[in-house]
Amino acid sequence: MFDFRQISISHKFGKRIQQATYIIDLKGLGAQHLWKPGLDAFLEIAHLVEQHTPEIMYKLFIINENYKEALLNFVDPNQLPINYGGTVEINGDPTCSQHITYGGIVPKEVIEKEKENSKLPEVNYIALKVKAGTYAQVSLIISEQDKILEWFIASDSTHDIFFGIFRTDIDNKETCTDKMEMITPYYRIYTYYVPETGHIKARPGKYILHFDNSHSWVTGKTIKYAINVIDGDN
Repeated sequence: MFDFRQISISHKFGKRIQQATYIIDLKGLGAQHLWKPGLDAFLEIAHLVEQHTPEIMYKLFIINENYKEALLNFVDPNQLPINYGGTVEINGDPTCSQHITYGGIVPKEVIEKEKENSKLPEVNYIALKVKAGTYAQVSLIISEQDKILEWFIASDSTHDIFFGIFRTDIDNKETCTDKMEMITPYYRIYTYYVPETGHIKARPGKYILHFDNSHSWVTGKTIKYAINVIDGDN
């Protein structure tokens, strides 16, 4: 949403001065959205604004309640749709949907198509069951230099699980990840709609893929994973 109101200032300084107000409506946002792809989407928005219009990246407002009153402190009513506390409407539409594209629920057919495109190859994945309140580990030894470790994780369940990759010496029998080197951030993954993929440049050692379901007291999780070790030249 753009608000160009700086005509007089532009005349004063002899060049065009612009102001842009971006309103990101997070209505409907819930805890289920706070996983890696969701967070990446918000970061991407910030990066796009910063890269393309760095000179106008000045203030960011996070508004909880009474947002209409707060917006009117910074944006004139004749620049805001009625839906956001302003006075603008188009053909009786208080949301001005002819000019503003709103989000919404993703159609089921789009989700199913994405799931179909993201399926693991049938010959490559391994199913792993992680009982409620427990964790499971998959170990892999890499004994050569210049290798790439890549992984692909998916699930048929809408539930989440914590995942991280750790490294230790090849002959170390330790299973406690607190005593290992953390290779990837240890975070919650949700792979029902979008599989988790990644790769790292690996040095010799024993690598532990740690799937932690200890936060779930009732629900067990079944995941599918595939691991490949390829030459660094590839």
